[in-house]
Amino acid sequence: MLNNPRHSYRQTFGFALLCLLLTAALVGSSCRRASLGARVLRPGEQAQVGQLVFTVLDSEWKQMIEDVATPKYPTQRFLVVQMTVTNSGATETTIPHLTLQDAKGKTYPEFGEAGGVPEWLGVLRRIRPVETQQGRIVFDVPVGAYQLRVTDSFEEGAEKYALIEIPLRIEPDNQTAPLTPMPEAPGK
Repeated sequence: MLNNPRHSYRQTFGFALLCLLLTAALVGSSCRRASLGARVLRPGEQAQVGQLVFTVLDSEWKQMIEDVATPKYPTQRFLVVQMTVTNSGATETTIPHLTLQDAKGKTYPEFGEAGGVPEWLGVLRRIRPVETQQGRIVFDVPVGAYQLRVTDSFEEGAEKYALIEIPLRIEPDNQTAPLTPMPEAPGK
């Protein structure tokens, strides 16, 4: 039976097929783990990434940012996100710039010229140990629902990150002109 070429071929084919299936299973599970690596949190929930803890408090859409010199207008629309960041570590660190991602995975960086926004966190953000900073960050994005990608690193593609849901919620913008009442129809 050992010298039977047909038996040897079946064993080799079976072994190769088993190896192929195991490899496919391992690759598939690691891809799933990578895509599910970050749990999506809701506003108000704490997202801890490394020594930083992020909490989204609120978000609002703006048609412009009133600045001291001149107002700033977005390419799309400004999304202003109010949040807190806590340094739970024992060393001073920097709060990295954050990104928004849409349902298709397209990412949008923070808008870096939001000086007219009250409590703007700014561009350079240092945070001491056990300190909490509350402020706002701004994005210039199309109106829609997003996920805020928070990380503890400035390196793009860093492994440690979390996602916080930013649901679509549009409220009247106080920067728009008030609506004028419609005239009554004749005869009423």
